[in-house]
Amino acid sequence: MELLKTSLPAPRGYYTVDKEAVPMELGQDKQQTITRLAICVVIAVMLYAALDKLGGGIPKLAPYKPWLEQNKVQAIAIAAAVLFGASLAAFPLEEPAAPPPAASEADPCAGFERACDLP
Repeated sequence: MELLKTSLPAPRGYYTVDKEAVPMELGQDKQQTITRLAICVVIAVMLYAALDKLGGGIPKLAPYKPWLEQNKVQAIAIAAAVLFGASLAAFPLEEPAAPPPAASEADPCAGFERACDLP
């Protein structure tokens, strides 16, 4: 990874640390969350489209039909949020693996016997 030294703002896709542009990388856990959310939004859009085609086929939704027609975006967002919450309840996100200890924190004598422990 090559760092760009600059006094200008960092280019798109980079952030600045001590006047050095460092590339941004989306963590694996964030990518999984974004993918899950996108899938939930797509499913919510498909559900709304199916509900729109059924029309009055579902009698329990008849009182809410005018609101659903006037507030399509809100209805899709609510459905996506419910689906996202349900997916998190059914399939929780994996905990990110803990980073290995830094070299300075590792015990340099690990695996060796202390002299005072010998007979």
